[in-house]
Amino acid sequence: MKDCNCKFLNFEKLSLHNTSISSDSQRTMNKTPTANEIKHRLRQQGKTLKSFAAEHGFRYRTVSDVVRGLRMGNYGEGREVRLALGLPVND
Repeated sequence: MKDCNCKFLNFEKLSLHNTSISSDSQRTMNKTPTANEIKHRLRQQGKTLKSFAAEHGFRYRTVSDVVRGLRMGNYGEGREVRLALGLPVND
């Protein structure tokens, strides 16, 4: 397992709107973000999937597959990518 001192993406801190949280918003905060949400938040930080992969020592294809849901990321490099992205991991 790679030991990584990387910054995790904080999806809650990067919210686009400062409004009161409704019950619908609370439900969506607990679900896994979509591929577009992940890419959007990376873009807000000035990063692309490719630059994120290079920065953290991952292969671009693995990062892309995890973000798009083609790899579940339950073990191996896919799991490391999910952890670096701050996504929930099934144990």
